[in-house]
Amino acid sequence: MFYYWGSGYHSTTDPSRNSNWGEEADLSAYFQSMKTKFVDQSIPVVLGEYGAYTRSSLTGDALTLNQVSRAYFLNQVTRQALSRGILPFYWDTGAILNRQTNTVGDQQGLAALVQGEQNGTSPGIQVGSIYQIMNRNSFKALEFAGWGTANHTLADQWEYLAGANQQFKVEDAGSGYYRLTPMHASGKCLEIDSWSIANGGQADLWDYSGGNNQKWSIQATDNGYYKLINVNSGKALEISGYSLNNGGSANQWDYYGGRNQQWAFLKM
Repeated sequence: MFYYWGSGYHSTTDPSRNSNWGEEADLSAYFQSMKTKFVDQSIPVVLGEYGAYTRSSLTGDALTLNQVSRAYFLNQVTRQALSRGILPFYWDTGAILNRQTNTVGDQQGLAALVQGEQNGTSPGIQVGSIYQIMNRNSFKALEFAGWGTANHTLADQWEYLAGANQQFKVEDAGSGYYRLTPMHASGKCLEIDSWSIANGGQADLWDYSGGNNQKWSIQATDNGYYKLINVNSGKALEISGYSLNNGGSANQWDYYGGRNQQWAFLKM
């Protein structure tokens, strides 16, 4: 039984539980075969069920890695099926959606599924809309730590809890750039602290003054993800050190295409 699935999500401390078959290349081959044999012949294909469980017996970093690799699996199956004209149905036994209370029990899994249907032809970023901004590597949400509203409150990542400190309104900052306003702190914005142009410059919260360190260029990468480039520094917003953990810090770095430097915008 595998606990860790996909490129970049294998365990170095529990290698016997790493997947050694059925990963990205195999998924691609399976779905392409179904497309060629059926979809291309105008025969509809429905993926009747798919899913993966969190291994609740795990703790600490092992549990975090299991949760993130599960989210990546759900995201990849959804994406690869839809890209080949196959309609996937997720098998949910109440972990993601609690049908008795009408609440979301697994925000990470839900976000992974929703992002999986986004692609290069999906609607772009809409000014005035509110988004969860999810890191492509960790499947965790950009936020301001501890619901802080004071200037210099640090930005980090955390599992999405539907907090207003994890929701951002995209606002027009002129010249094709954007201001990202957290919903818990009116009049403030995501910025790079102290106008830093150095790698490692910290992302934080500050009163919006129109500075270029408070403006962002939102540029599409692939599969519905975006890079956030700070107008002042020309560097990308990232989660430091490829962290998968709650509290991983958000800073800026030269863009090199890392998954930790790419973001999903999931509309509220």
